[in-house]
Amino acid sequence: MGRSGKRRVCSMPKILLQVFLGLALCATLAAAWLYLGPFWESLSPDGNSYAITWRSELALVLLAAATQWISFWLFRRLIALPVFIGLVLCVVLATSVLHSDAAFSWEKHLSDGTFTVGWRSDALFFLLVTVTQGISFLGLRWIRRDGRRPPAGTVVSQPHS
Repeated sequence: MGRSGKRRVCSMPKILLQVFLGLALCATLAAAWLYLGPFWESLSPDGNSYAITWRSELALVLLAAATQWISFWLFRRLIALPVFIGLVLCVVLATSVLHSDAAFSWEKHLSDGTFTVGWRSDALFFLLVTVTQGISFLGLRWIRRDGRRPPAGTVVSQPHS
């Protein structure tokens, strides 16, 4: 029973959407970790990539559990749509940045042309997530506000206090 005494009914499509959003969050964060390099893993002996061990597998399981919990919480708070739209915007922009000629030009490059992914990439990712979420929330708020406005020239009665 809810607070108002009405029984809450959770439909199967809503649960599927909640699970899908959780998986989308998990996949996005896992991909970001792969690009940014998991800090809990050490570089492989050749120095080119990270060696994936049981710590990464445990981190993925914990990430999946956390993103599912976050997804159900977002639906409960009724903010799942703007978060999902912001997530899609973030993936589109991150993909275009990563596949551009300027990808990782902000990192220090060594003389042999290699580079390590450092704090600059982390800051760019954080900025990208923040900006796209902000655009999504503000854009949907603006759309909803315009949808509630009466047409121009309409006389609107004021509620009595």
